Amino acid sequence: MKNFSGRGYTLVEVMVAMAILLLIFFIVGDFIYNGFRSFRYGSEFDEAVVNARRAMEIMSKEIRGANISDRGDYPIVSAGEQSLVFYSDIDFDGDFDQVRYYISGRTLYKVVIQPGTARDYSETPATTTIALFVNNEDQEAFQYYDGTVAQTSDLDSIRLIRMRLLFNVNPGISPDDIVIETDVSLRNLKSNL
Repeated sequence: MKNFSGRGYTLVEVMVAMAILLLIFFIVGDFIYNGFRSFRYGSEFDEAVVNARRAMEIMSKEIRGANISDRGDYPIVSAGEQSLVFYSDIDFDGDFDQVRYYISGRTLYKVVIQPGTARDYSETPATTTIALFVNNEDQEAFQYYDGTVAQTSDLDSIRLIRMRLLFNVNPGISPDDIVIETDVSLRNLKSNL
């Protein structure tokens, strides 16, 4: 029998063992990194959907209450594919604020201008971010319909507004866009009253 007690490892054996350990560390590290990345993406995606639904609820309520401004202007100021400006009493203080919803890049913003003491809407606008990860680049966010539910661009004829917002945390990877859509009837402009 040979005595192996004084024998060490050869350089080749040490290099092979280190290569195997490095490979194992690389595989485990990649697995952990991808797990955290998937978890973060899932969390961002869930948060985007919750925020999108909340944004749609807020917008629906405020648009539904569109009314004549404090100085007598028509309820709808402008109506575009990515922007809508109207008057509504969003804070229930009896004054009708000028509200603008618009998409810039991948963000949905809300701008509110109070009527002020002179009722001329010259107060400083307050801008807030309503939702992130909006993916309406080539899609209309707002469509406008008259009392017969025919699409219209005439501000005086608008009685229904269809909002269609697409959300995606990362448009380059699956899943596809989440679509949140609703129709809002302008209760103060109904022609059947």
